[in-house]
Amino acid sequence: MRNYMNKYVFIIIAAILATTIHSCNTNNGYTETRKRIVSHYLYNDPDTQKLMAARFLFNNMHNKYSVIPSSADHYEKLFATISHMRSEDGKLTHRAVDAINSIRNRDKGNYRVSYDSSTISSDFLISEIDAAFEQWRSAPWSKEYSFDDFCRWVLPYRIANEKLDKWRHYALSFHRPQEDSLKAIGDMWELGRLLINTSGINYSEDIYLPFHLTFKQMSMIKDADCNAMSYYATMLLRSRGIPTSTESTPAWGNRSSKHSWNAIITSKGTPLPISFYGDNSAYVFADHRLSKIYRHCYHTAKETVPFRYRDRESFPPYFSNADKIDVTSQYDMQTIDITIDKLDSTISKIAWLCTFNNNEWIPVACAEITDGKALFRDMGNGRGFNHDAFKFEGGDLGIVYLPAYYIKGKTLPASAPVLVKEDGSVKTLVPDTNILQSITTKRKYPLFSKFYVDRINMTGACFEASDNMYFNDAVTLLTIDSLQPHPLTPYKTNHPDKKFRYVRCRFSDKSPDLIYNVCQVRFYSNGNLLVGKTIYNTEMGNIENPDNLFDNNMLTYCKAEKSPNTWVGLDLGTPRNISSIEYMARTDDNDIWPGDEYEMFYWNNGWQSAGRKTASEYKLTWHNLPSGTLYLVIDRTKGVENRIFTYDDHTIRWW
Repeated sequence: MRNYMNKYVFIIIAAILATTIHSCNTNNGYTETRKRIVSHYLYNDPDTQKLMAARFLFNNMHNKYSVIPSSADHYEKLFATISHMRSEDGKLTHRAVDAINSIRNRDKGNYRVSYDSSTISSDFLISEIDAAFEQWRSAPWSKEYSFDDFCRWVLPYRIANEKLDKWRHYALSFHRPQEDSLKAIGDMWELGRLLINTSGINYSEDIYLPFHLTFKQMSMIKDADCNAMSYYATMLLRSRGIPTSTESTPAWGNRSSKHSWNAIITSKGTPLPISFYGDNSAYVFADHRLSKIYRHCYHTAKETVPFRYRDRESFPPYFSNADKIDVTSQYDMQTIDITIDKLDSTISKIAWLCTFNNNEWIPVACAEITDGKALFRDMGNGRGFNHDAFKFEGGDLGIVYLPAYYIKGKTLPASAPVLVKEDGSVKTLVPDTNILQSITTKRKYPLFSKFYVDRINMTGACFEASDNMYFNDAVTLLTIDSLQPHPLTPYKTNHPDKKFRYVRCRFSDKSPDLIYNVCQVRFYSNGNLLVGKTIYNTEMGNIENPDNLFDNNMLTYCKAEKSPNTWVGLDLGTPRNISSIEYMARTDDNDIWPGDEYEMFYWNNGWQSAGRKTASEYKLTWHNLPSGTLYLVIDRTKGVENRIFTYDDHTIRWW
């Protein structure tokens, strides 16, 4: 009786699958491929679950494709040899980065789109299905999950728009001896950590490729941004049967860029965040504020607004495929529901909340408009996973959202920005032209914690001079005992008339665990900048990029660690008197700089210019600005990072 029922269920599934194939696609190659797979799991390898898994993949394949650059062969040749283009720390050299950039620039947007429904083979799909089931059925944790969980978070044969390859087989060819014991006891978290920590993948802001890498390509390059790293980790963990997803936020709530990480999905559907950073759990930094978190899916997210309005409205690229679900409420972070009213449904049936990203508003959440209102659920309020989140000087935790419509690729303001505070309050930011104010600023972008800490760490450092290269008779020229009032503050020395051949910056010995990131050190003789040969001591510690201290580049820096007796200096060649010294800890170069031209804007249904000014000192003031609204300062001379702020009680508060 059981065999008869199994055979009956099998036939029903096969019939449904065949009907799906016929109704969804008339491509002869597509149809033939599906028929071969049905036949395979009916007769060659009879398996009801594999047949159902194939149906899941087919039903969600309509919008899946690969993006392949015209210079694909050139990339492949470079990737094959790139292992020989690495520095001592294992990262790609400038030569390798330049080679990648050269191919990318040559492509100039020439890419070929290859749809899975037209190109995927039955052999490929059968191989992927079999490999997924083999790992899943041998995993102790599989008994705790539903078949639907397996289909969503283990089975998919692709992650993004990468070129198709048999990544499971390639990933499994690198077997770690400890894997077997961790899998045997069912410890997905420790197995995931082992796989990630032994992958050799490094975070890098230098590598940019306008297409998604395959697993094998990532294994060769090894340097990537967080997006590529998270896709790689998803494939790596799924190759071992671990239910895994890529999680991301389309834009930070208080700074430029976006972020991606991974989550192991528990049998209850909740995430165990995991990444390449620190102890594998530090996926979001304390001073980065999250507005929304989405989970990337292979299946079409039919419960979402983008799916329901897919044929009636335009969507930002991040949301265009209806392949992401909102999982913000599954994370341990404070959220708030926000209602926006006085919306016009004749313009659009859906509204958006956006966060600011350097120069534009990025949509991060959408909601249907009903009776002129839109309810946005589970919006971040600035207090994220780390409840001791870093507060900017004078600022509070919170996020500014702009209600908007998204029409034909453009974000159009729908109403005034709203400021959501950590206490749950919501304030509409409307300019008051009856109350005018003056605003003075020393920066155009918030000072994030890593740069602030670098400035603090420089206190206690001292500058010394000597007549011999060993500094046996070192004379102290200057000791740093407080924070700089502004970058490159000039300090007079203790012995301005005495001449020395050797000068150095000796880092503080107040803690052996401190890391010193220093951008610039400049020694002057009666107003003349001194140059020489870089010298440094690594006997007791470690120095990285010592020449960066003297290269006049504000965005490069020297890293020193493990004091005491860690120092960097100059051999001046001949004795010179040292009359003054300038230094700067690592910087983002977003301070107000004398000589640069800046423009101030305030928000009034769009950015309105309050005029341009050239700085003559390390601060600027604009007068007669409306109060109660948002402001923005842009350096028209250089730089790309800009940040919105409010101004009250004579204090800038960055958002």
